[in-house]
Amino acid sequence: MSGSALLLYAIFLVISLGSTSPIGSVSGGKLENYSVAGRDISAWVPTCAAPDRSPLIVSMHAWATNAELQQSVDRLKDYTGKECAVIMYPQGKRRGYLFGFAGFSWNAGGCCPNENDDHVDDVSFLKNAITDGLARFPIHPEMVFAVGISNGGMMANRLACEDPRIKALVAVSGPLVNGTTDDTESEIFRCPRSVPVLHFHGLEDPIVPFTGCNQSYGGLVCRTMQKFPGVAAFPPVDDYIADWRIRNGVPDGVGNVTFENQTALCTSWGEATSNVTLCTLQNEGHAWPGSCTDISIGPLKCTYDIDASYQAMEFIRQQLPASIDID
Repeated sequence: MSGSALLLYAIFLVISLGSTSPIGSVSGGKLENYSVAGRDISAWVPTCAAPDRSPLIVSMHAWATNAELQQSVDRLKDYTGKECAVIMYPQGKRRGYLFGFAGFSWNAGGCCPNENDDHVDDVSFLKNAITDGLARFPIHPEMVFAVGISNGGMMANRLACEDPRIKALVAVSGPLVNGTTDDTESEIFRCPRSVPVLHFHGLEDPIVPFTGCNQSYGGLVCRTMQKFPGVAAFPPVDDYIADWRIRNGVPDGVGNVTFENQTALCTSWGEATSNVTLCTLQNEGHAWPGSCTDISIGPLKCTYDIDASYQAMEFIRQQLPASIDID
C-alpha cells in the first residue's frame, strides 16, 4: 500500500475508532434491527410515533463506516421533538475500498469504492427501504427526508434527485457528485427535482475540499481518492449550491445570514419550499459539526460552533405541512 493510501486508510480508521458508542434502546423508544432485500437496517422508533405527524428520516453513513456508527455521529434521536420522527439507518452493501477493514460504501454516482464501480443499485434499495419503512412504522406518508455525511451525503443528494418522496435533504461534507461519460465505473443520473437543501462544509476539509477536487487539483488526500475506480471529480461547493438554487428556482443574489457564531456562518436563499442553505465552518475538516471526538485533529478537525444535528432537525421541521401541529 502506498504512503498516500495508508494515510487515507488511517483517516477512515480513526473515524471508526474515535466515535462514541452507538445508540441503543433508551426510554421513550427502541432501536429495531431488520433487513430489506437481504441488507441490514436499523431504525430508531420513538414511542410517540404516529402516522398523522411523524416524518421518516433516512440517515446514511460515511464511506468505510456503517449504520451503527452513524447513529452516534448524527445523534438525531436526541433532537426529535413532538413530531416524533422515525430515523432509519440503512447500510451499504459492499465493503469500503480499504481491503474490507473499514465499513461500507454507497453508490452515489461518482463515489465511492467499492459500491459504485460494482454498480450496486443503492437507489432502488433505498426506495424499497423507504416503502418498507412506511408500511412497517407509524409514519406520515408524505414526510420523508434524506440525511448523510461524506459519501452518505452524496447518496442523500442522489436519492433526493431520483425519489420524488424525498421532501428535503441535509448533507455534511457530501455534495452531489455525478458520474462522467468517460468513466464506465461511475454512473450518470438526472437531477430534475426541486428540493430544499441544507449543507454543512468545513473550509479546511482535505477529503472533500470546499474548492473542489480532481486528479490534479485539491490536495494529497482528495487527489489520492480521485484515483480510485469510479470516483468522479468533486465539484466546488459554491458551484454545487448554485446548481441547487437553479433547480429550486431561486434567483441569483446575496443570501440572508441565518446563523453566525464564531467560525460558523449559515447563508440561506429562497423560501421554505425552495430553500437552499449553506453553513460553512472556517476551521473544520471532514467531520459532523457538534459531534466531535477526542481525535478532532488534522483532517478530522471538528467544531462546536454549530450543532449540525440540532440545525438539521430545525430545517426538517420547516418542511413539515402546516396541518401538522407539533407545538
